[in-house]
Amino acid sequence: MKICKNVVGCAVGAFAMAGTLMSAASSAQASVIFEQAPNYGGALYADSQGVAASQRIAENFIPDFSASIEQVTWWGSNNDNVHVNAFTIKFYEDNGGMPGAHLYTESPSSVASVDTGIDMFGNDVYQYSVVLNLPVSVDGGTQYWFSVTNATSVSGTWGWTSGDSADVSLAGSSDHGETWWSTFGGVSMRLEGTVVPAPASLGLAGLAGVAAMRRRRR
Repeated sequence: MKICKNVVGCAVGAFAMAGTLMSAASSAQASVIFEQAPNYGGALYADSQGVAASQRIAENFIPDFSASIEQVTWWGSNNDNVHVNAFTIKFYEDNGGMPGAHLYTESPSSVASVDTGIDMFGNDVYQYSVVLNLPVSVDGGTQYWFSVTNATSVSGTWGWTSGDSADVSLAGSSDHGETWWSTFGGVSMRLEGTVVPAPASLGLAGLAGVAAMRRRRR
């Protein structure tokens, strides 16, 4: 059995080992950062090729912790049940309670989708999911905005299915997202990614490792 006679050396080794373990655990931890489940009560038009083509919808969210958003999920339907996936995803910073500066924009080439049932108007509601090309970094306790728009290029119009919102607050735009106004409601969405560990957590993990090694030596 190898015994470390240099206390400083043992402590440094313990910190390094604890930090490595914490780093590996945090990188593998996938968490739900924010979620509003669909309630199948209806939908808000968000289709650049349909009725109200200039309308955009953005949903606010405040993460409880700092994180990197890596996957997004949302629900929606087309009012003539033609299934088209030509989405644009956007994240915004907050500007006085409205969407502000762009954080991230992506028009994914592939969107996973599955039919999850029928809304109150008889439209098939699909769940859509995308792994982002680049993660979106968000700070805990800070408000951001998430927006999705389809481009169906067919008869009918795609709508973003309503969701169970805690604050019943949305932002709407009638000029392609150039200006925004406040409205009531909520849409369905789920944001997932990796939690960013706080510096204090890493320090505590290191101290715990030192204490454990000291107890073993005794």
